[in-house]
Amino acid sequence: MALRVVALGAALLVPFAPAAVTTAQTVPPPPAEAYPPAAIINLLDPFGCDASSISGNIGAVLPGSTVTLQLLRAGSDVVLTSVPATAGADGHAIYVIAVPPNSSGAVVIRATGTNTLNQPFRIETSATIEACPALPTTGSSGIGNWLRGGAAAVLAGAALLVVAMRRRHHAVTGAG
Repeated sequence: MALRVVALGAALLVPFAPAAVTTAQTVPPPPAEAYPPAAIINLLDPFGCDASSISGNIGAVLPGSTVTLQLLRAGSDVVLTSVPATAGADGHAIYVIAVPPNSSGAVVIRATGTNTLNQPFRIETSATIEACPALPTTGSSGIGNWLRGGAAAVLAGAALLVVAMRRRHHAVTGAG
């Protein structure tokens, strides 16, 4: 029983060992700027279709540096559009990429440039450009048929009026 009490007492004293026994390492804090740069933020109208452009913002870019943005067909290196964007004093590069006509489907937006730590970066994001659905064909409104029928009725009425007037004129002048 005494052995158990001594073992328990030793177990309770171990957590209170002097600090000289353990060594602590100081870890340097991370840099103030994020690396890699903040993800590409795309502003694509979610209710639109057949988009003509994609605009967005990339953060943590070296102020005054140029960021090259490419619009690629997903799954390939086929570049649909490439544009440069210059980062402002706040480290954000704002861009607008033109979307070529009939480019619906999955695409990748790739950005390459220099971050705020003066290191190169390359980031990508994906998006889907939706094609506008075809308008339903509901047939003609039929107004053309109504106009043709109305014009024919007016002409027929005018012809009958002319015939009736001639008969009446002949009947009055012939009786006398």
